[in-house]
Amino acid sequence: MLFNSLNFLVFFPVVFLLYCLVKQKYRSILLLIASYGFYMAWNPVFIFLIVFSTIVDYFTGIKISRAETNNKKRVFLAVSLISNLGLLFYFKYWNFFLDNVYEILNFFEISHTKDHWEIMLPVGISFYTFQTLSYTIDIYKGNLNPQKHFGKFALFVSFFPQLVAGPIERATNLIPQLEKLTIIKKADVELAVFQIVWGFFLKIVVADNIGMYVDIAYDNYEHLFGVKMLLPVILFSFQIFADFAGYSCIAIGIAMFFGVRLMDNFKSPYFSRSISEFWSRWHISLSTWFKDYLYIPLGGNKRGSYRTLLNLFVVFIVSGVWHGSNWTFVIWGAIHGVVICLERVLPLKIDPKIDIFHKFYKSIKTIWVFALVTLSWLFFRADSVEQALAIFISIKKNFVLTIKDFAWIVKSSFTTEDYRVLSVFEWLVKDFEKGEITNSNFVLFSITIGVFLTNIMEFINRNKGAVYFVEKVGRIKKVAWVSVLIMAIFYLGQYSGNDQFIYFQF
Repeated sequence: MLFNSLNFLVFFPVVFLLYCLVKQKYRSILLLIASYGFYMAWNPVFIFLIVFSTIVDYFTGIKISRAETNNKKRVFLAVSLISNLGLLFYFKYWNFFLDNVYEILNFFEISHTKDHWEIMLPVGISFYTFQTLSYTIDIYKGNLNPQKHFGKFALFVSFFPQLVAGPIERATNLIPQLEKLTIIKKADVELAVFQIVWGFFLKIVVADNIGMYVDIAYDNYEHLFGVKMLLPVILFSFQIFADFAGYSCIAIGIAMFFGVRLMDNFKSPYFSRSISEFWSRWHISLSTWFKDYLYIPLGGNKRGSYRTLLNLFVVFIVSGVWHGSNWTFVIWGAIHGVVICLERVLPLKIDPKIDIFHKFYKSIKTIWVFALVTLSWLFFRADSVEQALAIFISIKKNFVLTIKDFAWIVKSSFTTEDYRVLSVFEWLVKDFEKGEITNSNFVLFSITIGVFLTNIMEFINRNKGAVYFVEKVGRIKKVAWVSVLIMAIFYLGQYSGNDQFIYFQF
């Protein structure tokens, strides 16, 4: 069940109304039933995977806490790791593993029978797997006591606002809140409503409109060169942010109605001045998960500079694999890993007290980081390594930004058999005079407005903080701003085509 579906617009109010009506002791049962129903809306069969993971980690968590020796603790931890990662490997990576085995056999000219299993990827399996693993690992490390109430633990695993795309919550934060389950406070209503409205704006106005253009460009990349292909590559950076951050905002806002505060998952990542800072602001729940449960266990930065660099690189390779069973994701992770290591070896700093160009320098760093991230997104979005390299080479070979090229950018059109996006300048001159907006022009106009408002909001969040809008802005301005967003959702939103969230495939 998608947040941006009619089914959810009925589901959520009904669940919240019942939540308010039932006694506090029955609220966890209600939310557990609602969460299972929410997940089963995709495929009822896959609910058994969540139930299996819940049962395994519930009992292994208790066994670890009661184990008298470290060896017994390790055995029960291994049961949890093997069970959860085994399921994840089978559903997400088995065919990828087979394909690479066949490639190796072909390379050595060893005869074999090629087989491909028809395996459907369960929605959100990477997210709830990591969430349950953090629970048992925290108990093993002595940072958490096991949850004795099975129903409340099951709700921790399956809490529907963040079940399929995060944030990946820790038991230390989420379980205590699920034990209380209060109704939203009046002071939080404004923030919750704004989070939800802003999330829908990011998804429906920004991500889905950009997605139409990006999908067509990547499907026709052989016929697009230079800046014609560079534009959709850049736009994908905004699409994936708006899509994923939009989901996180909606999830956070919905959870607040049940008295639950989920962690922030994004903090203006595209205004970062280094790749390290970018990962402290992008998908924060995942980056902190890898830091606590992979980077530090590998030794972190406690075993010398060379080992630190190796640990960082391994973390980003694993992060790439976590995102998908394709070599494009491995390369995406490797790009970030290499740049992170270079930042450690070659730090670039300018003393703000002596450099009059310090602000300009910070702006250059922000642009540089955005360019690197956009380049890496090319591999993330491409269907294959070959496609990503072909697009990169095409842009590199054919892109020479001159005055003539700039004139071409604003005058030329992007054309396929059934889709045409005119330039902003043509739209202003032709369609404003006619008093009409064609569909293609409307999409371009929506993208422009969406990206513009997104950058304004992210700039405010970067400099003022995420709660600035709620705590500092007057009520009239708040109502006006939310009204603008709602109008944009209704009039500029994209309601055709693929409305699935990008991170559902992970």
